Order: sequence, then C-alpha cells, then structure tokens
Amino acid sequence: MGNCQAAKMGNCLVVSNNHNNNNKKRRKHVDHEHGKQLPLTHAMDHNKQMDGITDDETPNAAPSSDISDTEQEIASSNIEMISNADGNSKDPLDVTDSRDRPSSTRALHKQGKLSEALRVATLLHKDGYLEEAVEMYEKSLDIYSKTIGEDHLPMATIYNNIGLALAGQEKKNEALAMYEKSIDIYKRTVGEDCVSVANTYNNIANILGDQGKLDKALEVYEKAIDIKKKTVGENSPSLADTYNNTGFVLEDKGEPERAMVLYKKALEIYTSNYGDSHPSIAGSYNNIASLLNTQGDLDEAMEAYQKSLEVSKKVYGDDHQSVGEIYSNIASVLIREDQLEAAVEKYEEALKIFTKHYGEDHTSLAFVYNNMASILRALGNLERAMEVSRKSLEIEKKIKGEYHPSVGHTYNNMAGICLREGKLKIALEMYQQSLVINENNYGKESTFVAETYNNIGIVLQHQGKHEESLQMYMKSLEIKIHVVGEEHVSIADTCYNMGLLLKASGKPRDGLRMLRKAIIIYRKRLGSEDLKLKRVQQVYETEKRRLQQIEQESQQRQEEE
Repeated sequence: MGNCQAAKMGNCLVVSNNHNNNNKKRRKHVDHEHGKQLPLTHAMDHNKQMDGITDDETPNAAPSSDISDTEQEIASSNIEMISNADGNSKDPLDVTDSRDRPSSTRALHKQGKLSEALRVATLLHKDGYLEEAVEMYEKSLDIYSKTIGEDHLPMATIYNNIGLALAGQEKKNEALAMYEKSIDIYKRTVGEDCVSVANTYNNIANILGDQGKLDKALEVYEKAIDIKKKTVGENSPSLADTYNNTGFVLEDKGEPERAMVLYKKALEIYTSNYGDSHPSIAGSYNNIASLLNTQGDLDEAMEAYQKSLEVSKKVYGDDHQSVGEIYSNIASVLIREDQLEAAVEKYEEALKIFTKHYGEDHTSLAFVYNNMASILRALGNLERAMEVSRKSLEIEKKIKGEYHPSVGHTYNNMAGICLREGKLKIALEMYQQSLVINENNYGKESTFVAETYNNIGIVLQHQGKHEESLQMYMKSLEIKIHVVGEEHVSIADTCYNMGLLLKASGKPRDGLRMLRKAIIIYRKRLGSEDLKLKRVQQVYETEKRRLQQIEQESQQRQEEE
C-alpha cells in the first residue's frame, strides 16, 4: 500500500507491487492444444494469476492449481484429434487419408518410431520438462518433414504444441513464431475456418496480452471467437474459454464493463453444458469476483468468491490446490477492507494446502510468500516481511532462473520493504534490478516497466532528487497512457505521487491538479467507498485548505501594507 502502514496512508507515496501486488487477482488464460479444451491455471505471479479455473469437457477432469502455461495442455501421449474445416474430427495419423499419410509414414508409425517420439514429448510436456519436450517435438517434426513434408495437419499440431512449451518457458517471441507456422499450415491445407486455427489464435492472443499489446490481443481474440462461433457453435465451452481470456485483456485496458459481460456469457455457457458443479463454474465465479474486487464492490466480490469456493470444495474436496487458490483470492478482498490480519490467515490456509501438494519449492508458495510480505510490510512487521520475501525469491530463482519475470517482481517488492526501512540505496538497487528483468522480458513499453519507473521515482523523491524523480514519474505515465489508457488505476497512483512531489517542490497548485486527477480516476474505477480514494481525498482536502490559508494570509499582508 505504499511505504507506510496501509491503514494510515497520509502523505505516503503509492508503491506499485507489479504482478505480485496482493490486490491483483490471480487469473488464468486457457491455451489450447488442438481438438480438446484442456485446463490451464496460470501461476499467481505470472503472472497472468487463478482467477479462472477452466476445464476440459470431461466433467471429472481436475486441473492442478499452479502449473506453467503448458504443463496441462497435453492430455494424452498421442497427438490430439484435429477438427477439419467441416467440423469433423480425424486422427492426424489416420492412414486411410492418402493425402496426409503416405505409406512410408504409415510404416514408421507401425514401427512405433513416430508415435514414441510424440509420446515422450507429450509426457515430458505434461510433467513440466519443457525444454526436453521441445527437443522431442523437434525430433517428431524432423521425422514428418522427411516423410510427408511441411504442409500436413500433424505438422501444424506439433508446431502449436512447441509454441505452448516455449510459452511456458517465457520464450514468448519464439512461441509466437511456432504458432504462426501452425496457422500457416492450417490455412494452406484446410482453410482458416477451422477450430484448430481458432485455438492457435487464442494462444497467440494470450501472449500478446502478456506482452502488453492489448489492442492486438483483442483483435486476435475476435478472430478466434468468430471462427469458433462458425465451427463449434455459440454454446461451446471452447468459446467460453476465449470469452474469459478476452475479458482479462479488457480489464487490463480499463474496460471492466465489457469484461464483465464476457465473464457472465462464459458462466452461462459453462452452466448450460456442465450444470452447477464443475471447475469451469468455479472459475467463472472467481473471474467475476476478481473484477468486482477491482471495482471496489467488495461485498459482491466476497459473495462470488464464496460461490467459487463452495463449488471447488464440492468438486475437489477441502484441501485441493484450487481451494488454496480461492483462499488466496479471498485474502485480496480482505486486504481491500483493511482486514490485514484476516488476510494473513487466509494466506496461511493457502500455504498449508500448497505445501501439502507441492512441497516447499513451488511457484504457488512463492506467490503467497510475496503477498504475505506486502501485508506484513503494511503492518510494520518489516523483519518478517523480508524473511518471507527471501523465501519467495529463493523459490523463483531455483525454479525459473535469475531473469524470470517473477524474480523481477519479487525484487520490486523487496525494494519496497527496504524503502520502508529507510534503506534507500539498497531499495534503488533492487528496483533497478527489477527494471532490467522487466525490460528484458516485456520490452520497454510495458506496464511492469512503467510501475518500476514509478517506484524508482519514489526512492529519488525520498533522496531529495526531485527533478530526477519527476522524470521517472513522467516516464511511468507516458508508458501507462500508451498501454492502458488515461483512466487506469495505475495512472492515478502515479498522479498521486506526482502531486505530492510537486507540492514538495514548491508547486502546490500543480500538485493539487495531479491529486484531483487521481481522485477522479479512483472514484470511477474503484468506487466512492474505496479506502484508497478516501485517503487521497483526505490528503487533497488538507492540502487545499493549507494552500487557501497561505493565500488568505498573503492577501491580508498585502492589504495591511
């Protein structure tokens, strides 16, 4: 909540916690392997976060709660069924299709060489050994290319799956290249109106959304939606998956009303197909709750989270990973209500579940540790906050490497603790480490880069370097306006910080103007009862009265003279 206790904002600057902000929802994008809608839960920190539990069309399927983008995309050890342009499914290894299956490949298949390579690739993929999976997929590609050439459906499927594995390694641009190859093959063989093309468009849009290219992501999602309506119909869970993903991007663009429409459409489709008790139902309630939470409708958000929790317990039991995810999301509402101790308790419940299922080293634990650190920092328990932050950083580095986005986000949050402790030099170094990692992963035009500039500005402001601080805030605003528009909540955070800086720099009127802009955005996006809005209003009114008093005293002195 900034660099002072959450319940007492005062003139504290608003520190951005990047993806691990404890007020952000955990969302889930559904990446598709062709021919079957499979569960995918995004890691809380990626983040993309669990705000959605979507599942495949098998009611008893149970997704794990925090797996990389691709680990759950492979449901069997063979290539998935592929839907043709006419909507019918066929096995890509079907030897009766002479166009796709020359006798040489048929012989290879009988010998088991091709199917063995794919079996190993998909098992590695499912178990999370993504680099090894890519190697085996490439071996499969080599076999196919030497026997049937590039323009055949199995090649398209494997390229898609390689894209999924690369996306799970945060190799976004390489993944995009694989998806494009997949789509090119489909267009040349069966045309664009094929559900597999729509699924790959969905996967491309997920990455574009991750990269902050929101308008482009929406454009590609619309393509996926149009094709799915033609091929699988308007009541398909696959279409609902893409509605959810599109909703996530609309939220990021600051269009919550449009996002809510799609979340409710998705819930209606899932309910029509699955009834009241299904993982996708729980996921839809979770998505709706998270959006309500963001908008400041806390009572409704808590009610929707409770529905999600009830369904998840009914489907999975009381100690399933998905239940832990929802406890974590409920904690985010409690934080907004300033019930910080209660939020810590919910995170503790989530930790127990995650530790039971995953052991001590898993990204779900890292996420919870990071959010707990933010709360402990707000409560003033800085020593414990740094302790759990280090646990989070250790897990992230061990699992994902030194330069993974999650490591950058954790550095960001640890820097916030150092800021609270007055260790400005260390805080600045950590923010700069976070900036390097974020730019490397997301590019310079990213909200995560913008938030880090905001936080560097705060440190410089505390160091009395007002001009340098203002430059950082201006960089942050420029990026944010370009990426998310002028009315996003994060814009208000930086406007608030700039307002305090301008006031301290002897420009009180300019400062009040920025504070007023922050208030307008907070009221529109968070609701009139939001605690952050009320605190900023209090700062604004105090500064306004102070300026009026100074002007009155100045006028009186002039009259006396």
